[in-house]
Amino acid sequence: MTADRIAPLDRALLSYTRQPVVTTAVFDLKGPAPTLDAVRDRVRSRLPGLPVLCRTAGPRSTRWGHAEPDLELHVRHMEAAPGGLDDATRTLIDRPLPSPRAPLWDLWLQTAPAADRHRLCLRFHHGLTDGVGHVNLAAALLCDGPVAPFPRHRPGRPTVAGIARLLQETTRRPNKDWPELSAPTGGPSTWSYADVDMSQLRGAARRFGGTVNDVYLTALAGAFRAWRRLTDSAAPAAAPPDLPVCISMSVRRAGDEYIGGNYVVAADIDLPVSTPDPLEAARRVTEANRRLEDIRYRNSFPSPTSLPVPTALLRAALTAGSERSLATATYLPFPGVWTCFGTRVAATAALIVLTCNTRCFTTLHRINGNARFTAIHDSSLPHAERLPSLWLDALAELADAGPGPRPGRHAALSTP
Repeated sequence: MTADRIAPLDRALLSYTRQPVVTTAVFDLKGPAPTLDAVRDRVRSRLPGLPVLCRTAGPRSTRWGHAEPDLELHVRHMEAAPGGLDDATRTLIDRPLPSPRAPLWDLWLQTAPAADRHRLCLRFHHGLTDGVGHVNLAAALLCDGPVAPFPRHRPGRPTVAGIARLLQETTRRPNKDWPELSAPTGGPSTWSYADVDMSQLRGAARRFGGTVNDVYLTALAGAFRAWRRLTDSAAPAAAPPDLPVCISMSVRRAGDEYIGGNYVVAADIDLPVSTPDPLEAARRVTEANRRLEDIRYRNSFPSPTSLPVPTALLRAALTAGSERSLATATYLPFPGVWTCFGTRVAATAALIVLTCNTRCFTTLHRINGNARFTAIHDSSLPHAERLPSLWLDALAELADAGPGPRPGRHAALSTP
């Protein structure tokens, strides 16, 4: 595929016109904010090395266009109300990008009066790049010095078991066991989050021999179990069903760090919501994730940038996927030490426009020793703003269930 031809998956993501699929990387920094001129000067100096930031495309484009970004339009300042930084960030979730004829990104410096922190919010159209590409581009555009790119995928030969798993997932029936999550979206998107020190996640992982991602998903199962009891009056009398969620895996190789496109594959796993014992739930999650690695599942996909599939068929596949897996869960550990404008990044999160009737999207992002659990959800979804608190409760329960010393709960919650 030539460099200016838009890959099929990217075309499918670009084709959503009613609500363009925009992703936002949020970076929290403490202390005085840089000036808007300083932010624009840095972006201007980095643009020549990042040609993807000059790409343009419309909903029906088959080739990328090129335009120089107007930094008056693409790098802007938003002053939040006192104490309203989270509300200001919420407005960016559904906010349109500058122009369909302009490059498909923008950057916001967000401040609030008398606040001891500020934010940088870098937004991309999902058709331009995926989550790992977003991280790499953010580092190259904003960080004070070089930061190691996200670990590269090392491709290998597919396995029969991996291909069989892929075919099994594509033929899976829509899930009807969670009507709260399968109903059409009913309101604008919003977000809530909780911060936790990475030492707690690593300590919990050591207790049962899993990874931080295993801990994240196990606690997520516990959070959805508690949330189901809040939303379903019949839940106390019956064990809730397991919840299928979509997880994404990067297939960006060495040399792909700063190029556009979506180099990602997806897998469905069942969160063990039906399992009340946190250690048994952790065992099930760990086994499911290890199985994906053992069968080299991510090698079972054709190249996501060259698969010759019509846009309409890919959109139908995305919708069908959201009917099988009723929520999405991603984990991104940011490599290296991040400082921006002389300030160490305190926390980071990812926000995304909810599409294809997906009503809940959760992420765990690790940076500089902090982990932030974020729930992006339909504002009409009952009690969804409590998911971060419920996740922290489930994390504490998992830590208490294992052998060894039990760490105290150290976390910060926020619900705009």
